[in-house]
Amino acid sequence: MNKNKFYSLKINDIARITSDSVMLTFEIPNALTSTFSYKAGQYLTLKTTINGEEIRRSYSLCTAPSENKWSVLIKKVNGGLFSTFANEQLKPGDFIDVMPPSGNFTLDKYNDSKHFLFFAAGSGITPIIAQIKDLLMHHAQSNITLFFGNKNFSSIIFREEIEALKNKYLGRFSVHHIFTKEKIGIDLLYGRIDKAKCVALGQSLFNPNDMDACMICGPNEMIFDIKDGLVSLGFDPKISILNYSTQMD
Repeated sequence: MNKNKFYSLKINDIARITSDSVMLTFEIPNALTSTFSYKAGQYLTLKTTINGEEIRRSYSLCTAPSENKWSVLIKKVNGGLFSTFANEQLKPGDFIDVMPPSGNFTLDKYNDSKHFLFFAAGSGITPIIAQIKDLLMHHAQSNITLFFGNKNFSSIIFREEIEALKNKYLGRFSVHHIFTKEKIGIDLLYGRIDKAKCVALGQSLFNPNDMDACMICGPNEMIFDIKDGLVSLGFDPKISILNYSTQMD
């Protein structure tokens, strides 16, 4: 088994998730199932040639391992070679080079935790939704609170899937959407998720003393702000906060 080798994989399906993002689902041959085994929160590195140039990009798996699926979401970014190619040119049946899953943004060291706090912005929901599904399906003792930042309602990635999970796991999974371009009548749920917003959320919508671990995925600035806010609320960043910066192109 070579985890640093690229394998040519067939794209089984391409689903339009929002106006500017698609989800690619790969077909994994039986002989490669073990090679492509993964943990929730890991990513795939994809490779292709665009205009004569070799391009590599890493995208988080948005599926939980027990779903027996290998799917990544690719959000189109202005000027992004690979993301534009994926959103506009790839089609089911195409083949693309893929490296086996890797990455340390996983829940391994939190196996005994009961209360999880998640922050995501935009496409940062991708590894986090995989983690949330894994926890809800296989850790019946877990309770989850998610704060998800987006521009507006229509830009929410995996909106229907998140709502379905919330309805299925009532009492265990709570979701709070925070918008920067659309007001819903609640000031606390409007604006950027910065340090002040994080502290305000901790004073109103979650009990910092009741949380065992926090996962953050989004732009670097948001990650630093949230970590500062959580530390001021009493979190130990070395023990209970794990973060991952989103790929931008």
